[in-house]
Amino acid sequence: MKKILHEALDAAFKIERRNFSARYYALNDVVNGMIKAMMFNEARKVLDEAFDAAREMCKTWNYNDRYNIFTGIADNMIKTGMFDEASKPLHETINISPPDRKYYNWSSVFLSVAKRLVRSQHYRQARLVANECSDLDDRLDAYTVVLIEYLKEKKPNLRQQLEAIYEE
Repeated sequence: MKKILHEALDAAFKIERRNFSARYYALNDVVNGMIKAMMFNEARKVLDEAFDAAREMCKTWNYNDRYNIFTGIADNMIKTGMFDEASKPLHETINISPPDRKYYNWSSVFLSVAKRLVRSQHYRQARLVANECSDLDDRLDAYTVVLIEYLKEKKPNLRQQLEAIYEE
């Protein structure tokens, strides 16, 4: 499996840099294969190249496609343990929001980005993104996820304390 993935990676790197779309999709397929094969160190090296190709490729794409590409990259970065780096494609996702948000449901986009930022342990950034949710349910959902995950990390025994209080 590893040999096949390295051959696929070599073929992906041979694709010209200016052919952004083909290069991105080839690199992304290799990354997905490496993640499935638990080759996380190798996948991390390829993800930066895939992100660069995606940024160039997506300059002329519509909002939905760019959102899907950048959140996919962020998800792969999170899977490989690149928590700090995962905020970069998520910020690209936020930066692509259209000037007139009335005609597009960006509240759900901000909710999704906030949840991904929480998974990458960027709690403050997730809270700031949650502020952008125009729908109150989305904003509450985002704040709840931020608070729960933050408390899980900072106060791991809080669950038992709350259950003890509830049982009294």
